[in-house]
Amino acid sequence: DLWANIADGAAQRWTRRVTNESSITQHQTAVMVLRGGIDMREILFRGKRIENGKWTYGGYCASDFTGDTYVMAGLIFRLVDPSTVGQYTGLTDKNGKKIFEGDIVSTHFDDLFPDEESRYVVLWHDNGWAIYYCGHNIYDPADDSEHISEFFSVIGNIYDNPELLEEK
Repeated sequence: DLWANIADGAAQRWTRRVTNESSITQHQTAVMVLRGGIDMREILFRGKRIENGKWTYGGYCASDFTGDTYVMAGLIFRLVDPSTVGQYTGLTDKNGKKIFEGDIVSTHFDDLFPDEESRYVVLWHDNGWAIYYCGHNIYDPADDSEHISEFFSVIGNIYDNPELLEEK
């Protein structure tokens, strides 16, 4: 289905992005900093653990020998489902919550109609973070951190809460 394809594509994109953005090897530490001009953002990943389905946060690691994917915190490597791995965007929502690839964000653009909610999926698109307007095939760049932090809130993600994307 559509969200499974988005998740599979996300796993392929972050693998390429990590390889291109830094010189990650299997044995590097969990948190790195990407330098882009004067801005710096934390490089952080999350993935659902195979053993218990809980989210774990840290660095990305893929084994060339076994094909397994890990998210590691310090020296602790957690085996994760590769289709659930998403990268932290460097953005936070209006509640200060970190926004990850695969998150579902919500906003109310018009105070006159508070029941009219718009929902988006956060993903990597055309070499940048974007919000995908569900059901409309519209991608908007998500590089305006003030706009995101002021108007959007994380309400779930495509892995745990796909029902949030169903048409009402």
